[in-house]
Amino acid sequence: MEKQRPSGSSDYEYDAVFLGGGGAGNVGGTYLRIHGGKALIVDSDDHLGGKCPKNACYIHHLLYDCAVELDFSRQFAGKLWWPKFDKRVAILPIINLFKAKREKTYKNIQLNAKARGVDYILKQKAEIITPQLVQVGKRKIRTKAVVVATGARPNIPSIPGIHLKGVLSHASFIEELDYEPERVLVVGASKIGAPYASFFNACGCETTIVDQVPFFRILDHEVRQYVIREMTDRGLNLFQETEVVEIFGKDRVESVHLRKNNKDWIINVDTVFMATGMIPNSEIVQHLGVNLGPNSEIKVNNRMETNVPHVYAAGDVIGFPMEQWKARKTSIIASKNILGLEAEFAMGLIPDQLHTTYEVCWVGLTEKQAKERFKHTRILKMGAIDLEKPGITPMAERMMLMGHLYPEKTGFQKLIYDAGSGKVLGLHHVGYGAKDSFTYLAYLIERGLTVDQLSEMTELFMDSGRFIQMARLAVPEKKMLDE
Repeated sequence: MEKQRPSGSSDYEYDAVFLGGGGAGNVGGTYLRIHGGKALIVDSDDHLGGKCPKNACYIHHLLYDCAVELDFSRQFAGKLWWPKFDKRVAILPIINLFKAKREKTYKNIQLNAKARGVDYILKQKAEIITPQLVQVGKRKIRTKAVVVATGARPNIPSIPGIHLKGVLSHASFIEELDYEPERVLVVGASKIGAPYASFFNACGCETTIVDQVPFFRILDHEVRQYVIREMTDRGLNLFQETEVVEIFGKDRVESVHLRKNNKDWIINVDTVFMATGMIPNSEIVQHLGVNLGPNSEIKVNNRMETNVPHVYAAGDVIGFPMEQWKARKTSIIASKNILGLEAEFAMGLIPDQLHTTYEVCWVGLTEKQAKERFKHTRILKMGAIDLEKPGITPMAERMMLMGHLYPEKTGFQKLIYDAGSGKVLGLHHVGYGAKDSFTYLAYLIERGLTVDQLSEMTELFMDSGRFIQMARLAVPEKKMLDE
C-alpha cells in the first residue's frame, strides 16, 4: 500500500523537483515517489538517465570489455587455436554499436519512471525562481523542495589549440569521432584516461599518456608498479610529470608540444583525448546565494541540505567522489529528509576501481598507509611483481590460459592486516572478475573483519578474489608478535 504523502505537502504541486535526471535525480525522484511523495524530474537532455548511458559509464565499460578481448587476442595470437591478429581494429563500428543500443536503454529507464508514477519533463531547462518555485518553459511549478542534481562536465584546460578538430573528451567522443584514429595522446592518467588509453592501444593505435603528476598515486605502490609495467609492456608510451604546452594543426590536430623538466619535444598525433577531471554544473544556484566550494561544487551538510532552506543537492554537483554509488545514496538521503524521514549521509569505507586492460580494485589502506598507522602491519600477496622471482600466480577464472602461457601477466593481489588485532586493513587486486566481492569486503572490513574470520569463509573455487586463501597463510598472531 502506498504511504501517505507528508503533512503540509498539499500546498505544493510537488514534494520535490529534481533538476537533472541522471543517477542522482532519477533514483532520488523514484525513491521519493515510491515512499509516498510526488516527484518531478526536469532534464535538458532528451532522455532520463543522465550522462551515464549517453557517453559515460555505459560506453566506458563497453570499451573496457573491448580492450580486454582485444588484449587477449593480441597476447594469444598464433598460440594454440588463436589466429594471427591484425594490427589495427576499427573503432567507429564499436561506437555505432553503442549508439544503436543506447536508445533502448533510454526507453527502459523512462518506462521504469512511468511505471512508478514519477513525472518528468525532458528537453527543457529549468530555472529556480525561488527555493520553492521553479520555472520550466512557460510553466511555474510550486514545490516543497528543490534537489539540484545537475552533474558535472569535463574540466578542459586552456591550452593553445584545444579547439582543433580531433581534440576529444569522453563527453564528445561518441558524437564527434568520425574518423579512425592512428596516433592518440591521452592527457590525464585518470579513471577516464587510463581505460580510454588502454582501449585505443588495444585497437592498434599508437597511444601515449601524459600527466602533470605521477601516475596512479592513489594505488598501493606494488599495485601501481604492476599496472604501469603491464601498460608499458603492451606498448603504451607513458610520460608522467609532463606538461602539454600546445596543440598544433591547421584545421585539425597534427602534433603536440610536450615539456618535462625543462625539456621540450613534439610528437605527431591525430587525436588528443582530454581526461583532465570534471567540474560541477553548479551555475543554476549561484543567484540564490548557495555556498560553493573551491572547485565550484555545491556545499551540503550530511542531510544534503545547502545553506539555503528548501534547496538540496546530490550527486556529482556536490563534488568528490564523482561516482554512481554516491549519486544514488545522496539523492536518497535528500529524498528521505524532504519526506520528513531523518537521514544522514556517511561516506564510509569506499571500494574503488580503475580499468586498464585489467580490472584494478582496492579497498582500505595501502601498504605505506598501514605501516604508518599500525606497528604490526603484515602483508600477504600473490602475483608476479618481481619477474625474476615470480612467486605464486593467482590463476583464477578467466586467467588459466594466460597463466599457462604468460604467468607473469595473470595479475597481482595483496592483503594487508594488523597482526596485533588480526584486522584486515586493505585489499588490492589486479585481474578479472573480483569487482563484486569488493562491495561486500568493504562492508566487512568496516565492521572489523579479521584474517581469521576471512580464512573461515567458504570460497567458490577457482575464485577471482583469492583473499580467503591468502588469509589462511597468515602467521598466527602470537608467533608473529613474538618475532
